[in-house]
Amino acid sequence: MAITLNLQGVDSMLSQQRKKSIQFKTANQAMMAMDKFVPKSNMQKQNRLRTATHVSDDGHSIIYTMPYAKAQFFGIINGSTIKNYTTPGTSARWDKRLIGDKALLKTVTDVYPRELLKYGST
Repeated sequence: MAITLNLQGVDSMLSQQRKKSIQFKTANQAMMAMDKFVPKSNMQKQNRLRTATHVSDDGHSIIYTMPYAKAQFFGIINGSTIKNYTTPGTSARWDKRLIGDKALLKTVTDVYPRELLKYGST
């Protein structure tokens, strides 16, 4: 009795292009999930921190392009700690806030296996 394994589907599931695509989708989901933790302002011009963001081409980084994004992310401006974020529910290190919200984090972690299965069925 002979057993034949067809691994062609596995190879296509794990191709570099597909991994890159899944990584990009996962990072994009993380960016959307973290949006509610990113500070914003009532002033139109200052709301750009939430909107001036994108996922890097390789899908490994979320890039906030505003000059003050780093200061807001780490919660330090000119050496002083930010003590009052004007938007309720926002703070520094919004990536840590995402990690702390298990339900929201699950929306991010579920992307990879869902997309991998989707690619596996094609």
